[in-house]
Amino acid sequence: MSSKPDSLPSGEPVRMADVAQLAGVSKMSVSSVLTGQHVSDDIRTRVMDAVRKTGYVADAVAGAFSSGRTNVIAVIVPSLSSSNFAETARGINDVVEQRNLRLLLANTEYLLDREEELVRALLSHQPRGIVVTGGKHTAKTRACLPRSVPSKTFRTTTGCRR
Repeated sequence: MSSKPDSLPSGEPVRMADVAQLAGVSKMSVSSVLTGQHVSDDIRTRVMDAVRKTGYVADAVAGAFSSGRTNVIAVIVPSLSSSNFAETARGINDVVEQRNLRLLLANTEYLLDREEELVRALLSHQPRGIVVTGGKHTAKTRACLPRSVPSKTFRTTTGCRR
């Protein structure tokens, strides 16, 4: 790293240490600002100015590692071609975003063995919760859903009942 954060070589990722140096604060102060902890208005302003100048993006993986949790809700749908499942995903996304969380979406194409694989793959991202939609789920899929992660399986229906 060079002595000035704003002279980082093009393509080199901006690190928290670069933001701290530019703001004239410690990495702990940068972390405190970015995680919403109490800091003085002066420090918050300097850090946020440095974040804007450098284009810094916090490392969600590092944050999840230190806190033991992510801001991700995983959702598995059978098809994105079906307006029913697309609307379901959109509705879940609306609720997730209201809670300042992020949606991780996967599509099974109605393949039950793919659903099992996706549940395992998405759980490796340590989501705060997982939603599995569709009409059928294998016993293996249900067994993959750990008790330590809130999960919901549900069937969505098309059309209206009269």
